[in-house]
Amino acid sequence: MPQYPAFLNVHSRRTMETERAEQFVEVSVDPIMHSDNIAALHHAALDGRGIAILASFVANADLATGRLVPVMEGYQPISSTVSIIYPRAPIVPRKVRAFIDFMTTEFIQIT
Repeated sequence: MPQYPAFLNVHSRRTMETERAEQFVEVSVDPIMHSDNIAALHHAALDGRGIAILASFVANADLATGRLVPVMEGYQPISSTVSIIYPRAPIVPRKVRAFIDFMTTEFIQIT
């Protein structure tokens, strides 16, 4: 298992930034899979297809049971933003407002 970003090049090739103690490290990797679907990446990692960057709320249960193992624990991916996008309307529907409130609460608990 890779312990440092430089060791990732044996797994893949693509530019990726990580952060450790506010020091940024850039490494080139060449992924075997690209996806904007977190579930697809999660399942690929569970199937042993390689290393994935997964959000803690996705990976925690599998880390606890040993189905996934952490690599490069001293490094964190660069932070990203999660947005909820919905059509502009004079009144936000209750379902949309409930979803926004739920997601806000969930993400505050993870950070």
